[in-house]
Amino acid sequence: MKYVIAAAAMSCAMGGAIGTANADILYGVTRTHLVTIDTNNPGFVQVVGAHGLDVTTNGYKSFGSFGLTYNRDDGKLYGLHYAYDSNTGNFDQSLVSYNLQTGLGSTEAHLGNSGNNDYFESLEYVDSLGSLVVSTGLNPSDGTFTQALYSLDSNGSRTFLSANGRDNDYSVYDHTRDVFYAIDPNGVNNLTAVGLHSGTNFDLGNLSNGLAGVTYSETDDAIYFFDIHSQQLVRVDSFRGVDPLTLTDMGLILAEGDLQGLATVVPSPASLMLLSAGGLVISSRRRR
Repeated sequence: MKYVIAAAAMSCAMGGAIGTANADILYGVTRTHLVTIDTNNPGFVQVVGAHGLDVTTNGYKSFGSFGLTYNRDDGKLYGLHYAYDSNTGNFDQSLVSYNLQTGLGSTEAHLGNSGNNDYFESLEYVDSLGSLVVSTGLNPSDGTFTQALYSLDSNGSRTFLSANGRDNDYSVYDHTRDVFYAIDPNGVNNLTAVGLHSGTNFDLGNLSNGLAGVTYSETDDAIYFFDIHSQQLVRVDSFRGVDPLTLTDMGLILAEGDLQGLATVVPSPASLMLLSAGGLVISSRRRR
């Protein structure tokens, strides 16, 4: 993405046509808002709107909206939402979607309570399956698998795919090559290509342990992470297997709070016009 938001806004202001309608836009979700980020200038963060989903706390850790992925078939952004239950010490989980123009979040389906051994973590849309893929870090109800991957319908129903034996905290799908990757920062800290049906793991290289929200950009043919320690946008190009795994800091993301998820969206010309015409720029400072 080459200054998509800034270029689109300038084009509208000058009454010109938008020439970047086919480029993808990087979206992020924070505790309170849906935002867009310029990958070439991460300091340029534009607020789409408040998602309106609850943020709760158990006294030392906040719960809210996590993970972000774009379903190119139905044109929706999806994520997971966790609500802490002070009565039980567990948390309820939901599949949510976000309006691309307003940022408003809506509950699509309730996914269960963590006390019932249903603990969902990464969420990613996989084109070749035509489905969301969600990971669970604990035993499902039959107690057979400990760390499994499931296809997930928007109504909340899920179907077992495989168990790869990893704590799949984050996941990302390469639309170009039909490859699914998972990241386990607090375990085997590698970018790992996972066979969704076989559960096989192929480790591509070590990652720094602060990398969290992750997405694949088809426009840039790169994977982007958010580093929760440095607040940097990090780009990985060598995941394609040609070179050793290398990471490039793209710059400081000046957002209001840590990003909880990233997703890339290829908008229609009409939706790009709507996005460029509105929104609040919360920082446009360039990297030096």
